[in-house]
Amino acid sequence: MLCLQIVDRLAVEENSENFLKILRNNVHKGVMFYYLVGHILWLGVVLEHKM
Repeated sequence: MLCLQIVDRLAVEENSENFLKILRNNVHKGVMFYYLVGHILWLGVVLEHKM
């Protein structure tokens, strides 16, 4: 809930649109990064079992 309060405070400021764009980009990059890492680990496990 603390994060939401911080976002609300920043959204009141003039730079709210830029802040939200940066936040979305960072979240998207983080999700893609974890997805790729998870996929690589999963492939490694599958290949090990097949060997």
